[in-house]
Amino acid sequence: MIASAANRWGGRNSNGYANATVDALIDRLSVTIDSSQQVELERQLLQTVMGDAAIMPLFWRVDPYLFRKGVTGVLGSPVLEATWNIFEWNKD
Repeated sequence: MIASAANRWGGRNSNGYANATVDALIDRLSVTIDSSQQVELERQLLQTVMGDAAIMPLFWRVDPYLFRKGVTGVLGSPVLEATWNIFEWNKD
C-alpha cells in the first residue's frame, strides 16, 4: 500500500513506512480470533510502530457509551460503533 508510480500514487501509505515486523504482526492480527491474543498482538504492533516513531499520537480518542442500568454485553468497537454486537445484549 505504499504510494508509488506503480499504483498511480493511490496507496494509502503515503509516507512510505515499511517494516517487515509490522507487516507480520498485522497479518497475524487479521486472522487471530482469541481476544487475549489480539490484545498482545496490538501491544506488540503499537510498541514497534511507536518505537520507530512512525506514529506518535498526540491524543487518544475516548468515546463514552451511555446505556440503561441492567443492560449487559455492551462492548466498544475499533470502528466506534456501540451497537455492533447488539444481538448479544441482555437486560436484567
